[in-house]
Amino acid sequence: MGDAHGTTLSFHEDGNTSRVGPRPEPVLVLVLECGRPRAGSVRYRLSELTGVALGRGPDRRAEMTGNELTVRVPDKWMRRRGTPGSSRASGARC
Repeated sequence: MGDAHGTTLSFHEDGNTSRVGPRPEPVLVLVLECGRPRAGSVRYRLSELTGVALGRGPDRRAEMTGNELTVRVPDKWMRRRGTPGSSRASGARC
């Protein structure tokens, strides 16, 4: 249980298995585009995926092919084609 000092509880720490609501799951969050910082963020669920490719495109777009997600961002700081499963290889420099 949390205390008066601001300790935050998680689903795992409080032991309440009958809790109703969303279950924790892996996600990819695109928070910021270097060239369009006001574009807003987006969240992609990763739990059913076998691969993710990040890269540059003419507009922000996400496409599913089977169990793989391809995310394109209109940001010149990213390479045109990213390496699947590796955000570091996408060339993002923000």
